[in-house]
Amino acid sequence: MFLETKRLVLREFSPEDFEDVHEYSSDYENVKHMVFGPNTPEQTREYAILAEEFADGGNFDGNDHVPHAGQRY
Repeated sequence: MFLETKRLVLREFSPEDFEDVHEYSSDYENVKHMVFGPNTPEQTREYAILAEEFADGGNFDGNDHVPHAGQRY
């Protein structure tokens, strides 16, 4: 998927995105209200693998930590 506007580009992850994704997901101030994080490098790698599988038409399995509607942590 690729979507571009004047101010935003949405695209699938690529391996080159790791440093940027980890920088964001390892910063407490960025994730303090999220259901994840701050992430270790290994957790960010695991997320990148799941995101790539999902983008390839797969489904997140029961071993991930993506909340469902109404689910509380």
